[in-house]
Amino acid sequence: MSIRLYESLKANFHNTKPIRGRAVEVRPYGKRSRDWEQVICKTQEDGQVAYGARFHLTDVVLVMPNGDIQFDCGGWHSPTTGMFMDSITPFSVYKKYNKLWIDRAVGTEKIIAPLDKAVLVRWDTTNPNYEHYRLDAPVTAMQKVIDPLKAKAARQPAKGFVNYVRAMMKVLDGWVTNDLRMQYVSKDERGVESYWYSHTILDGMKLETSDMHNLSSTREDKRKHLYECMCSTDEERNAVNFPQMMVMFTTGVNRIESKGSWDSADKRFTHKAVTDKIDRFVLSMNDVHTTKEVVVTKAMVNLV
Repeated sequence: MSIRLYESLKANFHNTKPIRGRAVEVRPYGKRSRDWEQVICKTQEDGQVAYGARFHLTDVVLVMPNGDIQFDCGGWHSPTTGMFMDSITPFSVYKKYNKLWIDRAVGTEKIIAPLDKAVLVRWDTTNPNYEHYRLDAPVTAMQKVIDPLKAKAARQPAKGFVNYVRAMMKVLDGWVTNDLRMQYVSKDERGVESYWYSHTILDGMKLETSDMHNLSSTREDKRKHLYECMCSTDEERNAVNFPQMMVMFTTGVNRIESKGSWDSADKRFTHKAVTDKIDRFVLSMNDVHTTKEVVVTKAMVNLV
């Protein structure tokens, strides 16, 4: 397969006339109008002549005479870059978790690697009955993960609020009624009272209902104020704020049951769904991550 790919690229290169009038030689890989996709020939440091493909200004694929393939996106993790590479080689090239990956099953094993840097895949001919691709060594990467000790320390200040939510959701059997929500609604300039189209005042700070749907995109001063209210040790202040924040944190959480029309329904939640949202917010407000080296066996999140 890989030797045939080399010969195919070589033939493409020599059978394609350069576009006239260019200061730098340009041989289109396919249609001449798509001059950003080129077939190239490069002499390597060891004297080998490699043929491959260039996408814009990046030599994304190089195939050596012995069948080895070098992949390199040059830091451009775009879907179009991946699609071009995918169309040339026998490897799947796709974007996932903000990175381009190469992927191919080899017997019962799998070659997979992120294209954070150039990746060389060997064409293994040691077994004449089973020629296949291989990597020189397992691919490793640094992954950002949550440090359990840091996470435990980060959760401690908000433990009182979390325990309150867990206890109240048990008392309410998970139900947050429309009447309960409406206790914390402030009418907007249009006089709207619906919880889903208005705002609430938490300890002097205006928070839109939409702010609670996706806290990661909420304005930073609002996030800090909400977090400070969650971690408060003032019992009188908490008696006012905790019920209100509990209702606020149900916004955007998947319900397990509801009664009534959409904008005025009584809704039932599991306490875990609500406390999980609180936990994600608490961790996002603290530095709880560390990095560790992992062996890449599939497309992975949070690689650094």
